[in-house]
Amino acid sequence: MSVRSLTLILLLAVGTTAHGADLIPATPATGATSIAGKDILAANCFSCHGSQRTKGGINFETMVARGLNGANLKVWRKASSLVKQEEMPPEDADHPLNAADREKLVTWLDQLRYDGPVDPGRVTLRRLNRREYGNTMKDLLGVEIPVNDLLPRDDIGDGFDTSADVLALPPALFDKYADAARLAVESAVEVGQVATVVTPEQVTVTVAGAPLKAPIADGVLTLDQGGECQISLYAPTAGRYRIKADLGGIQGGKEPVRVQVLIDGQAEKDQNVTATKPRTASLGSIELSQGMHRLSLIFLNPETVETPKGPITRSLLLGDITMDGPPARRPGTAHQALIGDGPGRDGDPRATAREVLAKFLPRAWRRPVSAEEIDRLLAIYDQALALGETWSGALRHPLQAALLSPHFLYRVEQDKPVDGITTLSNYEVASRLSYFLWSSMPDAPLFAAAAAGELSKPSGRAAQVRRMLKDSRSRALVDGFAGQWLTLGNLENFEPDPTQVRGFDNRLRESMLMEPLEYFATILHEDRDLTELITSDWTILDPRLAAHYGISFTGSSRQKVTLTDKDRGGVLTMAAILSVTSNPDHTSPSRRGKFVLEQILNDPPPPPPPTAGGLPKVDAGRPTTARERLEQHRNRAECVSCHKRIDPLGFAFEGFDIVGRTRDRDEGRPVDTSGVLPGGQKIRGPEDLKKILATTHKTEFLRCFTGKMMTYAIGRGVDYRDEAHIDTIVTDLEENGQRMTTLLLAVVESPQFLQRSARTP
Repeated sequence: MSVRSLTLILLLAVGTTAHGADLIPATPATGATSIAGKDILAANCFSCHGSQRTKGGINFETMVARGLNGANLKVWRKASSLVKQEEMPPEDADHPLNAADREKLVTWLDQLRYDGPVDPGRVTLRRLNRREYGNTMKDLLGVEIPVNDLLPRDDIGDGFDTSADVLALPPALFDKYADAARLAVESAVEVGQVATVVTPEQVTVTVAGAPLKAPIADGVLTLDQGGECQISLYAPTAGRYRIKADLGGIQGGKEPVRVQVLIDGQAEKDQNVTATKPRTASLGSIELSQGMHRLSLIFLNPETVETPKGPITRSLLLGDITMDGPPARRPGTAHQALIGDGPGRDGDPRATAREVLAKFLPRAWRRPVSAEEIDRLLAIYDQALALGETWSGALRHPLQAALLSPHFLYRVEQDKPVDGITTLSNYEVASRLSYFLWSSMPDAPLFAAAAAGELSKPSGRAAQVRRMLKDSRSRALVDGFAGQWLTLGNLENFEPDPTQVRGFDNRLRESMLMEPLEYFATILHEDRDLTELITSDWTILDPRLAAHYGISFTGSSRQKVTLTDKDRGGVLTMAAILSVTSNPDHTSPSRRGKFVLEQILNDPPPPPPPTAGGLPKVDAGRPTTARERLEQHRNRAECVSCHKRIDPLGFAFEGFDIVGRTRDRDEGRPVDTSGVLPGGQKIRGPEDLKKILATTHKTEFLRCFTGKMMTYAIGRGVDYRDEAHIDTIVTDLEENGQRMTTLLLAVVESPQFLQRSARTP
């Protein structure tokens, strides 16, 4: 018998746990039900998992004697799943479990709930995922960067890319974030025209590789032997730079002073210096990358010559070196919003830089910042200015450093536990709200609400949720949540067999993707009944997809369309979902049924056993339908228990081909959409199935959808400690018309969203 089922039964039988935590039915069980549960447990499970025999190290009798706590409940949840999937008791058990008792046991166990101390759970420190990073950069800096090219796709955990457990930051990925931050800041902040001056005192002289202290008088360096003058130049931005130097020479002999000009060790030119006193001479217009560069002037022809007036030593005279950068671009709106017009002629550059950082950091780090934190970044500005940066160019560096701080890259939440529970601060709630609904940072009104303490009150949170849902940025909830809930990312690589599907191209793929997303957006923004996700008699079509479905359509743009075919309607019959749950060359009732179990009912089947294999191959002499081949496969003993739960759900959609078009034949044979659900209920086609899902199984669907929305919002998978609160949300939904806004407000008001536990995940 399943570990999960047995633990939960025992929990009811025993009552309180060693830690004071109870498991109670969602609907109080009758005494007869409790006794029946204990009897089924003892009769069918103790022989293998009791005091006389302890298979797999599981002793249910000992567990009962010690009390049933939260840790045991996790085990019982697993056991319940095994009983439901008929993996326990095993076929060769001394006491096989009959179908009636199995159903009673699973039904009863599914009502049990954790009733211990409130435990909101703990989310691992979360990195901004790729979507969140790009949206945040846009809202923070006012620029869009190609994040999909700069950063890799994030891993998925518990169905979503918001799962903290998969959002690590290895060194190689940090380097990519550094490149992205540099590009974003450079795109937002213009540096102005660079005009760098290097004096002779800043020149390093070497002769034969050894340093030489060349004399300097009246601002002129004199080099009277063959050597190299090295000058460090900093290019704040990539571009073409004009480099000049004040050059002269003590001339002697038949040739003038000659120097070789090198940039980063590469020879650029040889230059004759004919002036006897330093004059400005061009060393070239040179393309430089952003960063430090080395200018070298090598004195090529030192010589001492005899003259009537005595010996003269030919020498190089070097004054100031200047570098002018590329012409400044006109500052854009992002530049103006971030740093304004600068300090002006009479302003204090450093004080103005501090004002810029004091305004920027609280937005970037999504909380108030201290004077010490500002000063640490201001020191980076000081260092950059000393290198030769312009005022705005020097500011780029602390801005970029702020974007590489954990306070930006991670959604940091400080632990301040009271009795093991931390209530999030107003600013932390603001970030949870904005990344839940917008996949981006808080905006000014949300920051203002946090500063005023409004987010510590339900009315303040509700007001912000309603405001944020009206904002165009709430589209992120559609693309982020709905796209992943419906596994639409798999459509990107779906390529149907061209011998079966003609005319499938990227335009059709885009139309397929559009339908569920725009449909979900309509339900969100019109605050519609969530069960319409399964049963609606309308959808969103464009001309291309309407033609694909064979539906008459007027107009040239997408629009809401009423459906007359009762088998159509809801997300389950959309081409995108039907395609990603198909194989390239044939439909897959198993994949479609598995999708219903996982994404609609939250009742996923176990992975197939290693010996399961695939479907029988098509016999060219006697073509068989996908259903017929699947029925041959499911007759195998190791496959039947799971497939009898999965396949009837998938058979209902056999009237749709691999790209979601209606059909009545498969391999020349009539399509059969009938099936018998595990409870014995007969269905024929998607209309029957959708009605059952939206009525008989409405609560299971709402519980599944709520759990997935909560997972997306809080960044971790839900577990048994969350079930009771999910039930509360579902009850509230059922009493208030199953509206989307009701759900979103309930998630935001949950302890899981507003608090964190001191325990480890």
